[in-house]
Amino acid sequence: MSEPSKQRWYQKRRARDLPERERGKREADKAIEKLHTLWPAAFPKDPQSVKPLVPGIIPQVAASTGWSKPYATAVLMVWRSRDAYSEAVLRCPRYYDLNGEPTENPIDDAARERARQKLPQQ
Repeated sequence: MSEPSKQRWYQKRRARDLPERERGKREADKAIEKLHTLWPAAFPKDPQSVKPLVPGIIPQVAASTGWSKPYATAVLMVWRSRDAYSEAVLRCPRYYDLNGEPTENPIDDAARERARQKLPQQ
């Protein structure tokens, strides 16, 4: 696939997925309640118990909830944009799976720097 056709393909996909992503952002609070119910260890209600989630869980969340991938992406984007999540990235040495178990994936310096930048300056 040539570069211009690849760019057109991505633009079409983004345009196609936009309504679902927007709906996911609007409905994030309600959707996160569902995540609290399905995976309480991965999506705790207590901000101090939040853990950084392993990258690549969107397909699993989408399949388990019946959500589209763009919708799940938006909901998880809202979850990960919270201060408690950024603090967890700075606090924890590893990522966690949906069962709340640590994975072999360590949190790298780039992820910690992004988390630092998201937090309000103190």
